[in-house]
Amino acid sequence: MKTLDGKDINNDGLMSLLDQFDGDRHRFLEFAMRNVYFINPEKAYQKWLEQKAGIEHTGGGIIRHSTKIFKSRKLQAEKEYLLKNGKLKLMVTADSDGNTAVRNMFCELTGILSSYGAKSNVKNYTLAHIWGLTNNPYTFTAPWNIALVPTFIAPLTDGKYDETHVRHVFQSTFRATAWLLYDNIIDFPDWVPENLHPNDEYLEIAHQLIDEGIIKVLA
Repeated sequence: MKTLDGKDINNDGLMSLLDQFDGDRHRFLEFAMRNVYFINPEKAYQKWLEQKAGIEHTGGGIIRHSTKIFKSRKLQAEKEYLLKNGKLKLMVTADSDGNTAVRNMFCELTGILSSYGAKSNVKNYTLAHIWGLTNNPYTFTAPWNIALVPTFIAPLTDGKYDETHVRHVFQSTFRATAWLLYDNIIDFPDWVPENLHPNDEYLEIAHQLIDEGIIKVLA
């Protein structure tokens, strides 16, 4: 694939993002992370306790729709989850549009209406899952797993693991920042698969961004 003047077409539009900063990773991350908004850690902690208690009390919760779990038109299914203290069967329900419960939780804690149509009080933003984990009712709406990002940044928050991709640079920093911000939630690392735990390199980058006042936490 080439242009009229014989140049190769960049087959991944995201890769050009880093080029705009002359390949300078720190400058790119300053720009990208400056436009991300995290939930207040204290509010996140209180909501997390409430969410866990609610799931344990009702024996069920909401997750994103998946054909691996919901094998028919029914939007409820029983699924077994492996928790730190053993296995637990829960009745899970598919979220009505894939993110309704997430939007409602975020609005409750921040007052921000994102993707609410005419009721929205922000636009061109997306609520992103920091760690993914959308098929577990504990983590689907966990406040330590949700951040508000500009829609043009959203494609960098998920996707296949590839150390050579600009997505890896952003996603690793995104996660390392949350790891540091929510260290008041002692058990949250137990819910994140070990292979997704941030390494020292990106924890250092996240520390620097926090110290420089780049990272924004909502009131």
